[in-house]
Amino acid sequence: MRMYFEGPVIIVALIIYIALLLYLKFKHNKGMMYLFFFSIFYLYITQVIRYTQFPITYIPEMYDPLSVLRHNINLVPFQNLEINLKFMFLNVLLTIPFGFLLPLIAQVTMKKILLWALLLPFIIEVTQLIVGLSTGYSHRIFDINDFIMNGLGVLIGFLILKASIKVIFITFDQSHINQNKLLNYIAKR
Repeated sequence: MRMYFEGPVIIVALIIYIALLLYLKFKHNKGMMYLFFFSIFYLYITQVIRYTQFPITYIPEMYDPLSVLRHNINLVPFQNLEINLKFMFLNVLLTIPFGFLLPLIAQVTMKKILLWALLLPFIIEVTQLIVGLSTGYSHRIFDINDFIMNGLGVLIGFLILKASIKVIFITFDQSHINQNKLLNYIAKR
C-alpha cells in the first residue's frame, strides 16, 4: 500500500486549514493581512509535508524496520559531497520560506529563529525516521546534511525578510508605507 499526498490527505489538510482560519478570525480577531500570510504559510507547510514525508509505503510482506535503521540513516556530515550538492542546495531552498514567513504570523526574535532553525529540521528528519520505522520501509533518509541545510535555509529566510524590511524603509517614505496595507504589515515585523 502506498499513500500519496492527494485525495483524502488533501481533504483533511483543507478541513484543518478552514478550521484554523475560522478560529483565528473569530476567536483571535485576526485581520485580513494576517490571514493572508497565515494562508501562504499553511500552504507552504503542506507542501513541505508533501515533499518530505510522502509517499508513505507499507508492504506487510517486506516489513523490516531494522533495514530502515541500517540503510536510511546518515549521521556523517558532508559525505559524498559531489553527489549531494544538488540535494543540499534544494534542502536550503526548502526552508527559506519558513524563515521568511514565520515572522509574518508570529513574534519571532533572532533567538527564536535559531531555535526554529534546529527544531524544524529535527521535526522533518525524525518524522521521516518514525514513518520509516513504523512502516518498515522508507523513501527518505534521516540525513544530518538535510538537517544542517534545512536549518541554514530557515536562517537565510529570516535574514532575507529583515533585509526586505530595511529595503522597504529605504525605498518608501513613512506616509507611503502607512497607506499601503501590505508594506505596512511587513514593515511592522
